[in-house]
Amino acid sequence: QKILADMTLEDTAGSLALGIGATCAWHPDIRRLFGPIEGDATFDDLIFFFRATLMDRIIHVPEPLVDYRLGVGLSQPKAKSFQQGVAQERKNWQRAHDTYRQRLKDCQKMRPDQTSVIKLLQKKLEIAEYQLELFNAPFRAACKALLSRQKFKALLSMVNRLRKMTPKRQKRNLARAQGNM
Repeated sequence: QKILADMTLEDTAGSLALGIGATCAWHPDIRRLFGPIEGDATFDDLIFFFRATLMDRIIHVPEPLVDYRLGVGLSQPKAKSFQQGVAQERKNWQRAHDTYRQRLKDCQKMRPDQTSVIKLLQKKLEIAEYQLELFNAPFRAACKALLSRQKFKALLSMVNRLRKMTPKRQKRNLARAQGNM
C-alpha cells in the first residue's frame, strides 16, 4: 500500500514492472473508456495498471485474495543459447515499444494536461524504437548512435546485455557461481 501511495504518474508511466496481473482486478470501464489495446507484444497488466493510475482509481485491498506460486506458470525461462538470448531481448524491446506506445496514446487521450508524462513516454518510446532498429538495421542504428548521446548509451547497454549472453561469458559466470556456492 505504501508503494502505491508513493507512486507518481511518471513512475507508473516509465515502469515495465507494475502490478502483477494475478494480484489486480480491473473495472470494465477501463476498457470502455480507453478502447482496445493496440500492439500484440504488451501485457494487459502493464496497460490496465497505467490506465487506472491515469484515472486515479487504484485501491489497495489489505487482505490476501490470491495465492502466488513461484517457478511455475508463465515465468520466463533463461535463454539456453546466444540466439535465444537475442530473440528474447528483441521480444522484450518489442514489448516495451508496444507498452510505451499504448501508454502515450492513453495519456494523450485522457490526460493531455500531463505534459511531463507525455514527454517521458515519448522519450521511452523513442529509445524502444531505437533498440528495435538495432535488431532490424544494426549498421544504420549504430551510425545514429554517433549523433545522439541517448542513442549511444542505448547502444552500449544493448552491446553489454548481448555480451553477457555469449557462450564464453555464460560459462565463466556459471563457473563463478559454482565456485561461490
